[in-house]
Amino acid sequence: MKKAALSLLAAASLALSLAACGKTQPPLGQLVPSSGSAVLTSPDDLNAVAENAYAEATTPAYLEGDARSYIELSEKTTGAPRYNKAQYPRLKKKADGSYILFFQYATYGPHIYYAHSKDLVHWEDPEVLYNAELYRYKNESLPNGAGVTYFVNCDAVVLQNGDILTVTSYRNKEVYRDHPELAGIYLRRSTDGGRTWSAETSIYKGVNWEPSIIELSSGEIQIFFSQVSPGIARWGLKENRNSTGTAMISSADGGYTWTPNVTEAPWQAKIAFQQYVLEVEGSPSFTDQMSVVTELYDGTLAAVCESKDANKDFHISIIYSDAAWSDSPDYDKTGPADRQSNLFQGAAPYIRKMPSGEVVIGYGENNDYCLRVADGSARNIGAPLQAFSKAGYWGSVEVTGANHLTAVYPAISEQNGNAILLENFYLNHMVYASDDAVCVDGKNSDDWAGVTDAHFIGSAAQAQATFRYTMADEILYILVERRDDSLTAGDRTAIYLADTAGKAYRLVVDAAGEVTMESGIGAAFAAAEGKFTAASTVLTEGIVTEIAVDLTSIGLENRGSLKVNYVLYNADEGDTAVTRDTVDAADLYDANTWLDVTFASGEKPPLADGPPRLWMQSRLCAKTRRRPSSTLRTRRLPGRYLTAQTALPSRRRRAMPPCASPTITTPMSRWCSARPTQTKTSRC
Repeated sequence: MKKAALSLLAAASLALSLAACGKTQPPLGQLVPSSGSAVLTSPDDLNAVAENAYAEATTPAYLEGDARSYIELSEKTTGAPRYNKAQYPRLKKKADGSYILFFQYATYGPHIYYAHSKDLVHWEDPEVLYNAELYRYKNESLPNGAGVTYFVNCDAVVLQNGDILTVTSYRNKEVYRDHPELAGIYLRRSTDGGRTWSAETSIYKGVNWEPSIIELSSGEIQIFFSQVSPGIARWGLKENRNSTGTAMISSADGGYTWTPNVTEAPWQAKIAFQQYVLEVEGSPSFTDQMSVVTELYDGTLAAVCESKDANKDFHISIIYSDAAWSDSPDYDKTGPADRQSNLFQGAAPYIRKMPSGEVVIGYGENNDYCLRVADGSARNIGAPLQAFSKAGYWGSVEVTGANHLTAVYPAISEQNGNAILLENFYLNHMVYASDDAVCVDGKNSDDWAGVTDAHFIGSAAQAQATFRYTMADEILYILVERRDDSLTAGDRTAIYLADTAGKAYRLVVDAAGEVTMESGIGAAFAAAEGKFTAASTVLTEGIVTEIAVDLTSIGLENRGSLKVNYVLYNADEGDTAVTRDTVDAADLYDANTWLDVTFASGEKPPLADGPPRLWMQSRLCAKTRRRPSSTLRTRRLPGRYLTAQTALPSRRRRAMPPCASPTITTPMSRWCSARPTQTKTSRC
């Protein structure tokens, strides 16, 4: 059943939308008809910007999880026992738009599996890429006169021609450091989307860890791996710590031949980068390992790696190079010089460039998986966001849409068996308000068809929303599309507007589509006198709201941009608490950290005292978001979101509009920071 609701402050405010509707002013409260209908747009269909359009942006960008996309792949949820010890997952989007997931069995192997999916939700049963039982051999130099090859650390790349190449580290588990001739990297190729595979080919010999593979825009393919054998060959096997670093081989013919061709001692491929740490037993010891590389918008390569310091603590480093690695170091030197070493605590990083130009770094910290957004240069790095609530290690990320990526992480459980966790994360960055007037009638299919820039909120519950903007004659038009399977009286959507100079305005849409305006500073908000008009259409699966705000009436006119933030309050039917969802990495009390909406003309907004906190590097990824066990996703996702009970300190208490529920609690924060878990108590 559909109904429409119109919210008005005064008859004069309705005139804001009449020019766009082409109508004379109707009686107060009467809807203005227009063509089109009310529809809910998938966030996948928004933000299709030009390649690298945001590569040089200096405004904040944040990742926002999509709770509806979260799934777990385990024996319990799929019936496939091969997930019981799944680790080291690597997801790849294939040329036809479907997906393939690689993972290893157990911490040290010995097997490699893969699975196919068309939609990241429904998965075929895992199949075997490498089965160690088929790789037993006799060797009189080994302690038992025989050995078995273990397979670990599989990575893959989908080439520009659609072929899939996998690279996997192989070794004899028991004596791998002593017998580099029994270790190396295998490559296999598929020309049919991963349905069949070529025989394995050894493309490097020597002890190695964690190979990763990338195809550059030029077509050159590069493989990076943690090298061990060269240090042992030069300086001997160390009891406490062997020297590592990242080496590489490359191919200019689609992966059929590789340079250098390493088959014997000292097992030295081209050194890509390494960092000196300390002397060990009279010899230099280097680090920089578990490396992954991405190509930035300007052709620069950015590599992330884990660097182990003298205390054996791991930190994330970033190294920059041209495609030829022309500044790579000698075997006994640190290099290249262009690097940011030991930026923050973490291990097992992964890096990907988004189509819009920004860069996302995923890494593990204290068995949690964290995500950070960097600018297009990968030099200015944002605050961490904890992606999953379960403990594990060795995750990865893959770009799976124009404005989102998928994080993949293995949850490790000896008691219940492992599970591979997947969730989509949308990239929220500055959006442009097109220069158009809109008919404010709660029908969005026609007026907004050409406006695709949008912000997304939806990490805390099944309720999610997108926000789009247009601007004409100092009238700001806002489209709010809230997808919600269970609209209740406690549901509200709040849109915050500010110029960062102090006062902010808040537009609150209730479950019936009625809109109110408030103004305030910090946590104190009260009814405002600004002029606006709004219309909503309530659908069975959510609500569509159009709002027109006279910026002159609230003192926000003549701006080149505005700062915006959002809060979704959600109370599904039968729930006693209201979840509260906002931009995860932005501070609701500091408009400098909010997202940006930019207009065609006007002055830049003034900044508050102190520098804007656009990029933050120091926070640790604390365990502040905890999601209980879940099966494959359902419509309601029952019981998945924990709520906490402790009230905020008074100086941080958030004032909230009246609501139907006596208590509002919030899901465990998705901040990866050192701040304590915070909860909210309402004024209701």
